[in-house]
Amino acid sequence: MPSDLLLRRKWTFRAHGRQVVFVKRPVEHTSHVLMKAFLWALYLPDYPNLKVEVPAGDRYKPDVVAFDPADPAAAPLFWGEAGQVGVEKIRALARRYPHTHFAIAKWDT
Repeated sequence: MPSDLLLRRKWTFRAHGRQVVFVKRPVEHTSHVLMKAFLWALYLPDYPNLKVEVPAGDRYKPDVVAFDPADPAAAPLFWGEAGQVGVEKIRALARRYPHTHFAIAKWDT
């Protein structure tokens, strides 16, 4: 899908009575956007305040993340990664956030 990278697209996904708009950046694969959407929809019932691509106050930026609404400055409750993610990144995040629920979505592994 090399030509897939050149197109900028917006998709609106709906799940569990909510909706979110995903914007595919020119350097992003369609599969990466779809995996973020699937993570969002899959974990939305457990984490109703789930957000997409917002900073977590960390060197790394999650694709999908949920914070405790009572304490948004605390460690994330949920951190979702879609696509390529290295072992070092996973180790660093797991050490830094030992009580965070992590989910990693892979495509065509």
